[in-house]
Amino acid sequence: PYRQSGPGKTVMHPAMQFLLIIAILVVALLIGTLVGLGIVMFSFGMDTMKAITTVNTDAPHFATALWIVQFTGTTFPILATPVFFAAVVMNDKAGYLRPSFRFAPQLLLVIFAIMLFSFPVIELLSNINQKLPVPHFLQWMADNQKTEEKLMTAMMNMKNIWDVIFDVLFIGLLTAIVEEFLFRGCIQTIFEKWTKNIHAAIW
Repeated sequence: PYRQSGPGKTVMHPAMQFLLIIAILVVALLIGTLVGLGIVMFSFGMDTMKAITTVNTDAPHFATALWIVQFTGTTFPILATPVFFAAVVMNDKAGYLRPSFRFAPQLLLVIFAIMLFSFPVIELLSNINQKLPVPHFLQWMADNQKTEEKLMTAMMNMKNIWDVIFDVLFIGLLTAIVEEFLFRGCIQTIFEKWTKNIHAAIW
């Protein structure tokens, strides 16, 4: 583990920090996906695991299995990576995770105004994006987007109020929190140290 110690300490360069956290994230995502597929195979059998890899949304237990793989293969690794990097590698949890924040309450009004302005702009850009012809060599991107839409539709199939609550808490809250630890916490901090400019780091 990397430790910062002493007045004449040698600090790991931010570029190396960035490469290291990306490497940790890739390894965590791979391990998490394999663990998730293993859980699915032992819980529901090989057919359900094949349905996940082939995106067969009609297979039994598909949505449940997809949620398992989503949590172990994406959500948990995105949380574990910044926590491990901040606590073990850099030994500076507060400096890299940034769990607390302070801001002027008036900024909430600015944020709300930006949100209202952004919605129609996002809708416009989305409509333009859908109408743009896809070049042949980028067809794989269009196919991948269709697959993602199928997966999201399966995950967002809400049959009762508990499904709604689960989706809001898992997708809307938990996913947002773990992404903030990785991006606003570790990666933004690394770029702030790298560029010596908080605005550049935010952008």
